[in-house]
Amino acid sequence: LVSWIMVLSHYQVLGVHPSADVNEIRQRYQTLSLQLHPDKYSGPAPEQAREEFVRVCQAWAVLRDPALRQKHDAELTGSELAQEFPVDAEVDLDDMEHVEDESLFCWACRCGGEFVVSEADLEAGVSIVPCSTCTLSIRVKYTEAVAD
Repeated sequence: LVSWIMVLSHYQVLGVHPSADVNEIRQRYQTLSLQLHPDKYSGPAPEQAREEFVRVCQAWAVLRDPALRQKHDAELTGSELAQEFPVDAEVDLDDMEHVEDESLFCWACRCGGEFVVSEADLEAGVSIVPCSTCTLSIRVKYTEAVAD
């Protein structure tokens, strides 16, 4: 059995947009902390409410401090950029259409769009190519030529 744990950003914990100003974030923090504070909470699952209260306090501690917030934003951006695209198929470079005058390789997508990669991209190590129209992407399989 595999268990997936979703890690929430501090913005998600407080339910605010990343562009929210500190006053909006403070207001949301105050609302949630009043609802979840262990001395005030009387609903079901008090232990879960206490854990959520701790997360709300941690989120507020980071987002109210401009330097910590900037660091958090940079970490979020880094983690988003590090995510791999879901790959729909693997396509051998030899099976792709080669447009020599433009130094491009093309492959038709089932949506009607195209997967297009340049020779320069391939030389730079790009192997995952998104469709020009939809959200699908392919992994281009090829072997780099070794110069003698």
